[in-house]
Amino acid sequence: MITVREYRKGEAATLPVEEPDPSPNWLEEMEAVTSGLVSYESDGQLLAVSGYQLMWDGVAGALAMVDRAEASGHGKALAAAVRATIKLQMARDGLRRVQACGYASDREALVFLRACGYRVESIMRKAAPDGGDLIMSVIISEVSA
Repeated sequence: MITVREYRKGEAATLPVEEPDPSPNWLEEMEAVTSGLVSYESDGQLLAVSGYQLMWDGVAGALAMVDRAEASGHGKALAAAVRATIKLQMARDGLRRVQACGYASDREALVFLRACGYRVESIMRKAAPDGGDLIMSVIISEVSA
């Protein structure tokens, strides 16, 4: 069972991720500009953190960090919890579009995004920091403005 709860300051830094820290103050910077931060856990173990950064009115960029080892075996339940959270946030905050990027080579992340309700929109060639390709995936609000 996945529990969704309020994010606690500093939690994102406890999740192992493959990418190097983007800057010395990445955690403080991320927490300052990210809205809707929530944490997902199972049996008291932190599995993931998600939120979004407002890009302009009605459009947001998704942020998610997942402890893949701890989340193993919880994929469907975690994706369902993330999907429900995104839908609530979109309705509450008037978002018509939430977009997320994943490495084209990271099949697990792309499968997870799809399970969360994202649909592939485009490929961004050589857009990753390492020169790799990124896949842009989106959730578009079902409610028209």
